[in-house]
Amino acid sequence: LPPDWIAGDRPGTYGPEETNDIALVRPPGRAPLLVAAYYHAPTVPPAEREAVLRQVGAVFVDWAVSSR
Repeated sequence: LPPDWIAGDRPGTYGPEETNDIALVRPPGRAPLLVAAYYHAPTVPPAEREAVLRQVGAVFVDWAVSSR
């Protein structure tokens, strides 16, 4: 996230096959935004599932910045 954004998140897993994250993000001068991602992939290793969620976060930031 950009350094001037305020955020709180709760990452987690459910068993050996799900990775998730939910965050409340507040860009400067804007209302808070909520983003959540849940990834169920039984055959994908945890590190790769986490990489997918990082990509989701990057897409979210790109969207939030461009929609000002």
